[in-house]
Amino acid sequence: MIVIIDGHSIAYRAFYKTPPLMTSSGFPTGVIHTFINTLLKIKNKLKPEQIIVSFDSKGETERHRKLKEYKAEREATPDDLIPQIEKLKKILPLMGIPVYALEGFEADDIIYTIINKFDTKEIVLVTKDKDIYQLVSDRIKIYDDIRDHIIDSKGVLEKFGVESNQIPDFLALTGDASDNIPGVKGIGSVTAKKLLREFNSLDDIYANIDKIKGSVKEKLLAGKEIAYLSKSLTELKIIENLKLIETKEQREELKKELEALELHTLYNRL
Repeated sequence: MIVIIDGHSIAYRAFYKTPPLMTSSGFPTGVIHTFINTLLKIKNKLKPEQIIVSFDSKGETERHRKLKEYKAEREATPDDLIPQIEKLKKILPLMGIPVYALEGFEADDIIYTIINKFDTKEIVLVTKDKDIYQLVSDRIKIYDDIRDHIIDSKGVLEKFGVESNQIPDFLALTGDASDNIPGVKGIGSVTAKKLLREFNSLDDIYANIDKIKGSVKEKLLAGKEIAYLSKSLTELKIIENLKLIETKEQREELKKELEALELHTLYNRL
């Protein structure tokens, strides 16, 4: 089994839910401390043969070019978080954990690409992003490390009311406020689930639009363009030039890094 972690998901949670910690010189370390402890918890629980961490990159992506409002309402990354993420990118490889971050690409696309390179391996993903649920299958599952719960295909159906492969169509209809994806105005989750149970996909919905009556039909017709734009924002992309990284644990270098950060207890635990 391989565990792939959405690094920003863990880092942001650590930043907002753990007390501040810093070195005697004032460098923040609370996120680093909590992040690595979370990795150890996941490792002890799932016992994977490998852990991989993916981070979002700075700057504009293809999705921002399609919709300038994409993720626009998210708060800017806190100043104390940025240097800790950069430090984690250096520390994790010293632990033998490959780190992926590519300019112009989101962590979700990196994760999707890596999954396709390990096409026979069982994969467990650690993330909170809704669009990642489209990847869940017999081979791929999501681990909720807060609730200590594995989400499989049945779990996706229970959570969203649609199959995992329908998640892009579902979000195309309902939108996703966390990413500022608009969806079809006036179409909520109840209506979206009903439509997808009857017609299976966004294409099938519009191919059978004359079978849909009343205000729902009107909303779908008015929102057709934005529905397909929204779906394109949720669909994951293969990154053609991404190559797998090999890393080996480097204990002495790791010790130097953690001692410089005054994380002595954490190093002893490792």
